Amino acid sequence: MHSITRTDSDRLAILLQGKFDADEMDDVLSVFVTKSVGMQDGKLLIHANDYQMPTFEAMRLELSRLSELMPVIHRFSRVAVIAEKAWVRKMSEWEGAVIPDLEIKAFEPTATVDAENWLGARESSPSQ
Repeated sequence: MHSITRTDSDRLAILLQGKFDADEMDDVLSVFVTKSVGMQDGKLLIHANDYQMPTFEAMRLELSRLSELMPVIHRFSRVAVIAEKAWVRKMSEWEGAVIPDLEIKAFEPTATVDAENWLGARESSPSQ
């Protein structure tokens, strides 16, 4: 199960639950692309509740759409991932380390307020 909601002009909220097959992965990616149109310096809040490793076919489909997804991913500057599973949090932060100009920070479900605060924080300009 999934839902993607545009909560502001520069923000999406995504809920991911369960195990995705290729059809559901295709739907999630298509909705993600569509809902993020026109965003710049966007913020993304992902709740991965009871998220399971996608099927091989789903992962293969995601990789096959990578050239389409990279420009979309660059519409965002920050991603907060809230997940109860440690492997989801680790993989999220690993992705943040390899995708240029994208900060990804993972949080446990008990730190939802911290995730919201981090996501909403604006970088201050340097003092002159």
